[in-house]
Amino acid sequence: MTRSTTNEREKNHGELHLTSSIPNEILSSIISYLPVDEAVRSSILSKRWVPLWKHASHLDFDVARMLKSIFIQTIEEDAENYNAIVHVVLCHHHGDLTSCRFEHFIQNLTHGDVGGWIDYAKEKSKSLNSLTLECVNPIQDLNNQYREPNFQPVVFYTFYSLELTNYILESSILFAFKSCENLKILKLKKINPSNTS
Repeated sequence: MTRSTTNEREKNHGELHLTSSIPNEILSSIISYLPVDEAVRSSILSKRWVPLWKHASHLDFDVARMLKSIFIQTIEEDAENYNAIVHVVLCHHHGDLTSCRFEHFIQNLTHGDVGGWIDYAKEKSKSLNSLTLECVNPIQDLNNQYREPNFQPVVFYTFYSLELTNYILESSILFAFKSCENLKILKLKKINPSNTS
C-alpha cells in the first residue's frame, strides 16, 4: 500500500468521523434544504442516514426531478404517477414539517390531488405554516380545457406564508382563502384572472 493511499484513507476516515459527530437533528435540518429525491437518496449513505430524511422540516417536491427516470406516454399518466410518488413520500415522512413546496401538473390540481397532499401534510404536522404551490404545465397546454382546482374551502387558513405560481384565480381558489387570519406573507407569481364572470 502506497503512502498516498494511506493518507487518502486517513483523510476519508477523518471526514467520516466528523460527520458521525453531528447530531441527527442537525443532519435532518441540512437534508431539509435538498429536493425530496436527493433527501430520500441520502438514506443509502449508511444505516444511520436511513431515517434522517423522514424527519426533515421541509419537503420540496420537484416534478422534473422526480419523474426523470420514468418513461411515460401522456401528461395524464405523468400526473397520476407523480401523485403516487408524492403520497408515498408523505406517508413515509414522520417528522414535524414546517414548510412544503409542491410543484404539480394542472391535472393534479383539478383532480383534487394537491388539496389531498395539503390536507395530509397538515394532518400529520401541526407545525406546517408555510406552503408553496407551483403549476408546471402552462394553461395553454390544455387547449383551453382548464377546469377549476378542486380545493376545499378554507384549506389555506392555517398558513402563515403562502406562495402560488401559474394559477388562475378561480372561485375555488378564492374560497380556499376564507378565514386566513394567520396569513402574513402572500406571494402570487404568474397569476391570471378568471375567464369566467
